Amino acid sequence: MTNIKNIAVFTSIRSEYGLLSPLIRAIDMDENFTLRLLAGGAHLRKEYGETIDQIISDGYKITEKFDFLDTDSSNDFSSRSLGRLQEQIGKYLYFNRPDLLFILGDRYELLPVASSALLYNIPVAHISGGETTEGAIDNQVRHALTKMSHLHFPATETYRQNIIKMGEEPWRICNSGEPGLDEIVSMDFISKEDLFADLGLSVGKTIICCTFHPQTIDNKINAAFIKELL
Repeated sequence: MTNIKNIAVFTSIRSEYGLLSPLIRAIDMDENFTLRLLAGGAHLRKEYGETIDQIISDGYKITEKFDFLDTDSSNDFSSRSLGRLQEQIGKYLYFNRPDLLFILGDRYELLPVASSALLYNIPVAHISGGETTEGAIDNQVRHALTKMSHLHFPATETYRQNIIKMGEEPWRICNSGEPGLDEIVSMDFISKEDLFADLGLSVGKTIICCTFHPQTIDNKINAAFIKELL
């Protein structure tokens, strides 16, 4: 009889893996846990940089790969990809049944992952729930994942309260902060001079860095939004 728990972590894209890295490392180093790293989607595609190589170079063994992403130009590529993942992840979870499954954020490919775990009574831990992204389908996806999960790790007290308002029991919710921030303390930062030289920017000028996230509900770039931003 062993008390070692099998902890699965699902990742499908570089940005998500970067945020999950501290958690993956902690699970992998803990003798009470066996890491089951589930990777697929954009990680496996050359056009997205084949970032599965980065995971392997970080020293992790991939437990299972899920090549579900359909990248053709057809309008229904998303639903076909999700259908493929539903079958793949459902089969894996049915036969392997980890003790806990970690997912992070609001990416739509997490819907078949969480729903399959729900069907097979596999506990789901959701990181970064309770947040709001207006104008994006991320909102609905994130909240759906929250309701399909059993343990919640929001980034702030405000987000913890939002999850409570959704009807989740407070004892299941831990205000843990963002795991991706843990990487900052161990990073080797390049100098401002080297960064600006690499980007072709002048150190003597004032620089503003901003990002713009288009509305994914309308699936259009609204010119008025860009004008307001500028």
